[in-house]
Amino acid sequence: MSLGLANYREAPLSVSRGMKQLPDEPADGPLVIGILGGIGSGKSTVAAMLGELGATVVDADKIAHKLLENKEICAEVVRAFGSSILGPGGHIVRERLRSVFRSEDDLRRLEGILHPHVIEDIRHEVGRHRKAGAGSRSVLVLDVPLLLEKGLQDLADVLVFVDAPRSVRLERLQKRSKIDEEELARREKLQSPINFKEDVADCKIDSGRSLDEMRRQVGELWRSLVTDSGSP
Repeated sequence: MSLGLANYREAPLSVSRGMKQLPDEPADGPLVIGILGGIGSGKSTVAAMLGELGATVVDADKIAHKLLENKEICAEVVRAFGSSILGPGGHIVRERLRSVFRSEDDLRRLEGILHPHVIEDIRHEVGRHRKAGAGSRSVLVLDVPLLLEKGLQDLADVLVFVDAPRSVRLERLQKRSKIDEEELARREKLQSPINFKEDVADCKIDSGRSLDEMRRQVGELWRSLVTDSGSP
């Protein structure tokens, strides 16, 4: 039997060492964990750490990148944004695609092409996970930046909020993607408010400290949800 969110949300949640407390005895069966957090909070890092512990990670960005290799989808994107986004061999170059964006309307247009396919793939992976993992404590992690915005939160049994101060997130983004304060604010307006994401989550990981501390918290989460449930 799969684990329901109600099993967790009916229990008192209190913050302890950067993580809300979960029930002592989680139910058996396949588990789906959804990752929430602000831009640059470390969601993919937490997902990767869970992957190291044995979870299967569904990465929405990787799904979208792979979809760009599909001939029909590629042709639709080229019709929308022009052939300048193509590189040698007729494949879409993601850097060129980003460079032609002139407005939020352009972003919405690309999302309109890709997101229905991404969502379909995510739903398929969750369904396959639940069917294949019946009777076992297999874990699937949804690393999906717009999990709430696309109404996919109900696919998850547990929602984990990855938290980091805005200053830390901005520093990470400046190093990784040359994103400044203005660009971060613009992107945040396209997503659900961070405090709302935290409010709907079942537990929290503090990613504002060291990687070792993040890994400790992720390990604690894994033990609470998986190891302590009696599965091998």
